[in-house]
Amino acid sequence: MLSVKMADMIAFECHVAQLKPYYTDTGSSGDSPLKYPVLAMNLLHLLVDNRLAEFHSELELIPDEGRSNDAITFVVQLEQYLMEGSYSKVMAAKANCPKQFTYFMEGLVNRIRDAVAECSEVAYKSLSLSEARRLMDFKSDQEVLDYIGEAEKTWVVKDSTIFFQDNEKPIGSQDIPSMRLITESLQYCVELERIV
Repeated sequence: MLSVKMADMIAFECHVAQLKPYYTDTGSSGDSPLKYPVLAMNLLHLLVDNRLAEFHSELELIPDEGRSNDAITFVVQLEQYLMEGSYSKVMAAKANCPKQFTYFMEGLVNRIRDAVAECSEVAYKSLSLSEARRLMDFKSDQEVLDYIGEAEKTWVVKDSTIFFQDNEKPIGSQDIPSMRLITESLQYCVELERIV
């Protein structure tokens, strides 16, 4: 918990790794009241870092009775929202998250904002400031302007409208290295066949 408050994720991962044997070896008789909240924070940390394979591996290690815990179900629901692309539901869940998840939820919301910004940049030539505020779940236009200043320096804001700069030419079929991709895929198939 202290590692999370200090935003030291290396120490957090180390402490969780030290706790896991205690949680699995003691059985249900030695369960700590913080067992599932800590495991849920670890799952949320993996989700924020987009380490989905590790997320699902860790989720499989949680016993069936633990999956009905409120903290675990909250994180699993967030993962489902992300897989659906329901970013607005993830943003809304931030308001109802357990207090110990606040740090991780901030990271998840920032990751979602970055994804929405990238999609907006490709999908639109321009976007009103108020619409960008709504899409990225900011409270004020100034927060959007601060975000643009910090993260998206190629955007131009004029008359309460964001104009996305075309820095690159459109990608065509000639830009996709299809022969290289086919060759690599066939090599992977050969290696997999050799392993099996």
